Amino acid sequence: MTLRTVVLLAMTGAAPVAAQSRRAVDPSAPITEATIRYRVDLIAHDSMLGRDTPSPKLDQAAAWVAREFKAAGLATTIQHYPLVRRRLLPARSTVAFSGPDGAALLRFETDAALAQGSPPVGGISGTLQVLAGAVTADQIRADSIRGRPLLWLADFSPAGAARVDGILAALIKAKPSIVLIAPSEPALLDGLLAQQTAERVAPAEAQGLDFTAIGVRETAIAKLWPALGRRFTEWRALPQATVVGSGATVTVTTVDSLTGIASAPNVIGVVRGSRKPNEYVVISAHLDHLGVAHGATGDSVFNGADDNASGSAGLLELARVFGQGPRPARSVMFVSVSGEERGMWGSGYFVSHPPVPLARMIADINIDMIGRNWKDTVGVIGREYSDLGGTLDLVAARHPDLRMTPIGDVWPDQGRFYRSDHYNFARHGVPILFLSSGYAPEYHELGDAPDLIDAEKEARLVRLVYHFAAELANRAIKPHWKPESLREIATER
Repeated sequence: MTLRTVVLLAMTGAAPVAAQSRRAVDPSAPITEATIRYRVDLIAHDSMLGRDTPSPKLDQAAAWVAREFKAAGLATTIQHYPLVRRRLLPARSTVAFSGPDGAALLRFETDAALAQGSPPVGGISGTLQVLAGAVTADQIRADSIRGRPLLWLADFSPAGAARVDGILAALIKAKPSIVLIAPSEPALLDGLLAQQTAERVAPAEAQGLDFTAIGVRETAIAKLWPALGRRFTEWRALPQATVVGSGATVTVTTVDSLTGIASAPNVIGVVRGSRKPNEYVVISAHLDHLGVAHGATGDSVFNGADDNASGSAGLLELARVFGQGPRPARSVMFVSVSGEERGMWGSGYFVSHPPVPLARMIADINIDMIGRNWKDTVGVIGREYSDLGGTLDLVAARHPDLRMTPIGDVWPDQGRFYRSDHYNFARHGVPILFLSSGYAPEYHELGDAPDLIDAEKEARLVRLVYHFAAELANRAIKPHWKPESLREIATER
């Protein structure tokens, strides 16, 4: 039995106690292609069943991360956050539209379906705004929709579908009270209807990023309220994004039942600073992925090798090297979070229940999907909001041997600033940088497998992150926001 097999079995609970204590990476080894490859293969192995949140395999992976942190000499804790299991009752749930020239009542059994998030407790009612036209994420302005119900006439055609994730991210930031989505492809609503009675999991307490989206059947609204249906047709044809008042009031009433409780883990490890131990540089990466594809034939495991076994491997390697010493002036906190794929649950809970005051966290470096694409560049998201981007550029210039050049966001229309765990830190006022090699064709597909990871490239990138984090931990001056960015983004200070 090889050492790698022993540790794989240890993660699945099948290895003897003596075997579980053996280490696969020499604590004094540098960050190399081999050490990255080992960790990615382990985390993204088929036996981990895709590390869904919550799941026993995610708990086992988190326990292993905690053991690795402790072996590196870090003060380590596992933070469990509470979840609830619920089931929607469609027969008692409706979306009602009313106005001077008509009305329409949609039932969740046939013409409305939960698309994202949790049903609103106590229901939602208000004057309906409509988002229409050729929408892109950068055109959405919060001032016209914040706190109001919004109907999005969404384009799910092949051309429009590529913009959907970015638009949803921008809507999460804009904080309407609820989003109703009328998809251009009716079959999408049928798919939601088929699955909406399945048991779902949600945080037991608000995370500050609560976002509910409900799919509605546009043809049903038009049939019951022809005048409003005609206006929908006109609004869809607009050449640019437009938010218009519909003249209608909408009331969303949902009823669901509590079916159980659960929890999920965050793992926290700290290297104590030598001179400023009460100030922290945070490095974060999410451990979870999408679980398994139920009903699939053949390969059914979403391995999540790039998303985000790659970032988790990097986090573990950084913890190991910082644990070797020498200790930096400030403390370095390593945070392996879960629930990112579900809506950044783990990081949301972490910033709401921080182990130290958030004001002591001088920066968060978030690494997510760092093992694919370009050999010699890394996308840096959020660099325009603080001086962290300039600091990273200086560190990269000092280490030309790493052949790693920081560049900007290659997919600005995807709203990536709002779609990974750094955003939960940013909205609480912690300066952030999000490092990522971006999307590969296998993103969120079954094919995101370990053999596609460029471990040699990732090793160089992780070494750059080490030098960057060490610079932040040792330099006299703390990172600082640009004032206008702080006002815009840090909404929860």
